[in-house]
Amino acid sequence: MRYQRRLLTLALASAAALATVHTAAGQTSDPIPLQVQPADQVDPVSTAFQATGPLDARGNSIVATSLKPGAAGTNQGGQPHGFFPSDLSHSPSGATVNRAQLHVIYINQPPSHFGNVAQFLSDLGQSDYMHIVDQYVGAHDPGRYTVGTSFQATVTLPPGAPLRLAGILQIVHAAASITGSGYGHIYQLMLPKGMDTCAPWGCYQPDRGAIDYCGYHEAVTYNDAVGHVIFTVQPYSAIHGCEQPPYGTANNQVTDSENANLAHETLETITDPDVNSWYVATLDILYGQEAADLCHQSALYPDGYYYGQAKNIQLNGNWYTVPGMYSNRDHACVFTAPH
Repeated sequence: MRYQRRLLTLALASAAALATVHTAAGQTSDPIPLQVQPADQVDPVSTAFQATGPLDARGNSIVATSLKPGAAGTNQGGQPHGFFPSDLSHSPSGATVNRAQLHVIYINQPPSHFGNVAQFLSDLGQSDYMHIVDQYVGAHDPGRYTVGTSFQATVTLPPGAPLRLAGILQIVHAAASITGSGYGHIYQLMLPKGMDTCAPWGCYQPDRGAIDYCGYHEAVTYNDAVGHVIFTVQPYSAIHGCEQPPYGTANNQVTDSENANLAHETLETITDPDVNSWYVATLDILYGQEAADLCHQSALYPDGYYYGQAKNIQLNGNWYTVPGMYSNRDHACVFTAPH
């Protein structure tokens, strides 16, 4: 697949009305109610994003790649550009996340609506699969990525209106005000089935035929004490173009589609949080792609649709369906850390 990336400066418009809901049961810990206040409508200094694109009926990416600004770096291991053209390069100014708490924000539905997100993230953080990122972040000790506080929020939107970036940034600001900002925290917004979302670079509106992305990760710097925050946005993944197959996955189609896209965005957030760190810097068709982008695979099924081809593996002793991640040390897509 090919993926779109941009850098932009943004002034917040008026956001959607947001309200508190009661605590709902979670798999690992109960989420706490998230109260979003008018004070959370804070103008960001800037934002940076990277989106995972969907597939059309022929298995091609709908989202085109645009050039990525920033200085080119050197490949891991000192190989010259072009020797392994798929290798990720590192911009000297780009940060990575070598340890963090993962905070899930469930919107309008309890955790069970999304499968087993909290348990998945907990097992992900304790898995050998997660150690694929070690080569990029310069840390190797276990247990660096843990599940933090989870939140439950309600978004009230006008009929037919999507959740826009302004509303997303309000939710993220409210959560970061409670549990912290900076590279030690990753906020992951889970959007329920039927909720559309739009940002300046495109929309997720399956009922209107607009699926410009299946998810994205972003960094924002707010113009107040909260400062810099990194987060992912996960629209409901069990739709054509974003989902795993209806059979043969580790759990079920909803759970495994959510987990596969969440793994994609989480590992790319860790290795490229500000969209200026680890990415393909060779000026060819792969330019700008990140660790999971390079490993996306799909296949045509008898029902005429293309589905993602993630792999069933064990994470911390439990079975999940996850995509491969690119390893510079192996010069290939892998499911376990290079040794």
